[in-house]
Amino acid sequence: MELYHLRSFVAVAEEGHLTNAAKRLHTSQPTVSAHIKALEENLEVKLFSRTPKGMILTEAGDILKAQARKVLAAVDEFQTRAVRLRADLAGAVRIGLNTDSEYLRLTDLISAVSEKHPGLELHLTQNSSDRILEAIRAEELDAGFVFYENPYSDIKAHALRRSRVLIVAPAEWEERVQDASFEELAKMPWVWPARYCPLGALVLDHFESRGFCPARTIRADSEDVIRRLVVGGKGLSIMREDEAEALRAEGKLVCWQTDQNQDIGMDIFFVYHRDRKDDPVILAMLEAVERVWKTEA
Repeated sequence: MELYHLRSFVAVAEEGHLTNAAKRLHTSQPTVSAHIKALEENLEVKLFSRTPKGMILTEAGDILKAQARKVLAAVDEFQTRAVRLRADLAGAVRIGLNTDSEYLRLTDLISAVSEKHPGLELHLTQNSSDRILEAIRAEELDAGFVFYENPYSDIKAHALRRSRVLIVAPAEWEERVQDASFEELAKMPWVWPARYCPLGALVLDHFESRGFCPARTIRADSEDVIRRLVVGGKGLSIMREDEAEALRAEGKLVCWQTDQNQDIGMDIFFVYHRDRKDDPVILAMLEAVERVWKTEA
């Protein structure tokens, strides 16, 4: 029996499907299936009932799942202690970025990490918040920044800051939107995120709570494209206050000013897999992030 047999067993038990378990382990479905078969033959115990709806744990499998988790946790702790005995942390750290580097204080973060842990090499990947969470769960990323509340129990999230979100319009629309109501705004052209976006969901909830739904005439999956389209006069959209105020100061757009706009806000989180909460690399990154964002605050 090998450790990878146990990892496959736990993955299938938690995912309920060979395909999902294979994706999580970054291997093929036949490989995971072979691991389960080998483990069952080695233990002489049937661990799963194979059904059209997926893999269902047998009574014995359910009992052994808890034991397998303990074994894997013990191995991970063994490896963590070994790392702690090393003089320096070294290697690549894969970090997901969900927005622009200036907002995330990336330059300061890189300096903080390199100053204290010069052996760590940051590999930075730009993506949406939901995909960053998925990548961390799939072990494709070590940690990352996301905008909305973490929906997963296996992800640890640290809140860093709350930011206001403003409704913005092209500069030439100032008179048109200045005293507009939610209902009037909903009838105007909008530039809306092309896929799920925490900012979009936030503002949409505000509209729907008042019985309105914005017209979505243009969809874009890039913050930069959305900014360019608003500045170019194509429609209203939503932006973080820091972005909106910078463009307003340049005369490129206007912000819809109303007391109701004060209610819209979102948090930025630093996230990583809960199983790695004691990992020295994750602890080093968390220390650097908290130091940088504490200074920012």
